[in-house]
Amino acid sequence: MSALIMWNGEFVSSNKILSNQITVPFNTLDRAWNYGQGIFETIRVIDGQPQWLDLHLQRLQQGARTLFIPLIISQIDQEIRKVLDCISNQSGSLKIIISPIGVRRGYRITQGLHNQRCIQWFPFSNSIQPQLPARIILCDVRLANNQKLAGIKHSARLEYVMAFEEVKKASADEGIVLNSEEFIVEALQANIFWIKNNVLCTPSLKQAGVAGIMRKIILQAAHELDLKTEVAHFSLEDIWQSEYCFLSNTHYGLQQVCSLSISPQQISRLTKIPTTLIKKWSTQSENTIFSQLTNAVRCLG
Repeated sequence: MSALIMWNGEFVSSNKILSNQITVPFNTLDRAWNYGQGIFETIRVIDGQPQWLDLHLQRLQQGARTLFIPLIISQIDQEIRKVLDCISNQSGSLKIIISPIGVRRGYRITQGLHNQRCIQWFPFSNSIQPQLPARIILCDVRLANNQKLAGIKHSARLEYVMAFEEVKKASADEGIVLNSEEFIVEALQANIFWIKNNVLCTPSLKQAGVAGIMRKIILQAAHELDLKTEVAHFSLEDIWQSEYCFLSNTHYGLQQVCSLSISPQQISRLTKIPTTLIKKWSTQSENTIFSQLTNAVRCLG
């Protein structure tokens, strides 16, 4: 099955949209389009089963509360189920975009807001392959500190768009970004972990960044393994001295970082993730870690 699009609870033809044969209703008072006041989630689907759906919906609900977006979470859940019924046992990706519609122009949030919902389904193509070790760079773009926006997936992603141009120009696989205080925040499409002195470290996301679902799962798994963890504000020096480094994302699981380039003259070679974590993660399914994570860990090992 090709891509599917559900717009406000109704299916529309993605092929006809792409060929301009039909259009979806668009409201010029859409506040995501005007001001970036929107939220989104991207959910991995394995054999027709959405992975960690409850956690994604919780983060979506948190984002809606933060950005004053009206949202009935049961409605979103029902619409997701309708899409899943159509795809049978396929694997792919669901993207959910929620934006509020205003009643008049301007920044002020007025009564009478309602939301606009778009759910997109993208099947995985044959080109999807297990992730190879990543070459990452330090991006010049800095993320602004904003405790109220930290953690959620909102639609204002200009810093990431600009940073990805740096990754492209450097022919790298990923980039890491710092905040305005020069602390590490995350990678552009993933959270970042490293091992230093037998401690699993990951940056605090209280000031900037996205609190990833896989990040939460990893920290929980580390707790169950009685591994020491540290979530704090870290400088580049901390990651530069690390023994292992890897990225986490619900779509590809874990991805080893093989090199970190801070400048053309300074490239660190980083080793593989700890075998204790590999053993833990490689035996898990949805409750514990989904099958794609198993494949990613096998690739790294």
